[in-house]
Parts: sequence; structure tokens; C-alpha cells
Amino acid sequence: MGSETDEELPNFSLQFSLTEGEMEEFIKQQRNPRTVKKTGVDVKQFIKFLEREPYLETRVLTEIPPSELDNYLCHYLLETRKPNGDEYEPDSLTSFRNSINRHLREQQYKYSLIDSLEFSKHREVLKAKRKQLKGKGKGRKPNSAQPLSKTDREKLYEKGYLGANVFII
Repeated sequence: MGSETDEELPNFSLQFSLTEGEMEEFIKQQRNPRTVKKTGVDVKQFIKFLEREPYLETRVLTEIPPSELDNYLCHYLLETRKPNGDEYEPDSLTSFRNSINRHLREQQYKYSLIDSLEFSKHREVLKAKRKQLKGKGKGRKPNSAQPLSKTDREKLYEKGYLGANVFII
């Protein structure tokens, strides 16, 4: 507990080789290009929704108070439709909200649409809308892969497409 112990400790000084801007650029470059594109398209669609009647909103999203933005999200989730007028799949609505949240996070918005209490109303609307759409048969993923039947598996084994003797070229 004397000064000998203090003198034996190495003197560490932190020196960073990357600037804050360089780190941000690195993070930006590692983002999935498809996610970046989808985020841009979804945010642009939401902004267009806000610019039309009756909202006529022209503020940048990060400048809209949370209670107003939450209310806008409620209306958007309830009213948005595909270009042909059909309703979106439940997962699409969630994806739109996640894109908007991603955009806000990238803009250093201090609230999360997914976690913040200030945005609980639109989460309830999203949950109810997803339930309504599922009741209408949406969200059943008709194009998802289905398991093979026993008969189909047997045919694949018989033809040599499955089994120990299959060679991968």
C-alpha cells in the first residue's frame, strides 16, 4: 500500500488511430445494401403519406414530437395500401415500422419506436392490425417451403437424388 505499488503499474494512455468520422464510415460501409435501399424506400413512402391531405406534414421526421409521430404511425399502419389497393401482409407493416425506426436511429433520434413508452400507441395498433389481417387470411406465407411427404421422399431415394450414393459435383 505504499508508493512502490503505484510506481510498478504501467502507465496506459489511450491513443486512437481512427477518428469518429472514420468509424462511422466503416459502419456505414458494412450495412447490407438491400437493407439500406429498403429503408430509404420505406421512409420515402411514409414521408409521402405524411405530406398528403389531411396531414400536410413538412417537418423532418426527427423534428416531429413523439406523441405526434406516434399518432402519424397509427394512421399510416391503418391506411397504407399496395399500389393496387390491396392490404399489405402483416410482416410488411412490421417491416415498414422497423425501417422508419432504423432511419430515426441513424439520425440519432433519442426514442425507439420499438421500445420507448412514447410510441406505445402505434405498437398496439400494429398488433391489432396484424391480428385483423391474419383473420382475413393474410400472413399465412403461401409461398413458404413445405415439407416433403413420405411418398415424395421415397421417390427421391429411388431415383438416387437422396441417399448415401448421391455425388455432389
